[in-house]
Amino acid sequence: MDWGFVHKTWDKWASTNIGPRLPLKAALLVNFDPTIHENWFSARCINTSKPAGEGAIVMQTAAYILVALYEGSIGPASCAMAAADQLTAQLGRKNL
Repeated sequence: MDWGFVHKTWDKWASTNIGPRLPLKAALLVNFDPTIHENWFSARCINTSKPAGEGAIVMQTAAYILVALYEGSIGPASCAMAAADQLTAQLGRKNL
């Protein structure tokens, strides 16, 4: 496991994708035992406190699970998916 690469990649990716007015409001990268059969899962929630909705994207790499949270409708969901996919692609290049 190349922890240095993962840390550097996470810091660079998170600084441009997580925060106010950015695609994601939060994200979590978890080291895991790859026993999940699907590569990603997305869920949306719409309620009265956030009428535009909010959602979570869960993506699997060879060594990690990424949980990315976003607020908004289809446009923000697409931006969030692109941001999450960007990190998983970068990790995938190192088979992480």
